[in-house]
Amino acid sequence: MDTVSIAITSIGNPYSIMTLTTIVTLGLLGFKQWSAASFLVINMVLFSTLNHFIKMSVQRPRPPFHHLVYAGGYSFPSGHASGALLFFGTLSILVYYLIRQRVWRKIAIGTCLILALCIGLSRIYVLVHYPSDVLAGFLLATVCLGGSWYCFIHFKLLHLKES
Repeated sequence: MDTVSIAITSIGNPYSIMTLTTIVTLGLLGFKQWSAASFLVINMVLFSTLNHFIKMSVQRPRPPFHHLVYAGGYSFPSGHASGALLFFGTLSILVYYLIRQRVWRKIAIGTCLILALCIGLSRIYVLVHYPSDVLAGFLLATVCLGGSWYCFIHFKLLHLKES
């Protein structure tokens, strides 16, 4: 389990998430999905920054155990959990709007949400976060995504792909 958990947690590393965000953003721009690309970039930049400010304000030390991976900085809220849910949650929302086929939509959304959950849980397994850190990261990302999604819907920036 150590090897699997370390591999899963590395998907949520800041550089991995930044790389995935860049690739998906460029793909969306290539297909002229301006609002979708904006939705992704705003969610990732704005809310990851908010997570960082909360982390610096709370300054909770990491668990006093031998960590299976390197983890610098503070513990609360989990940046990996928040970043993973921000990225894969945003991707799930975009899949809902951009993919017409129900089966593929369900598979993609399910995969995204399972990945986000696994990344968060892996942070507890590798002993760099308390469960409350991960839960707080997930809650922060959920609230931020909900607010962002509401704003994009309210201003009619996200539309369902026509059948």
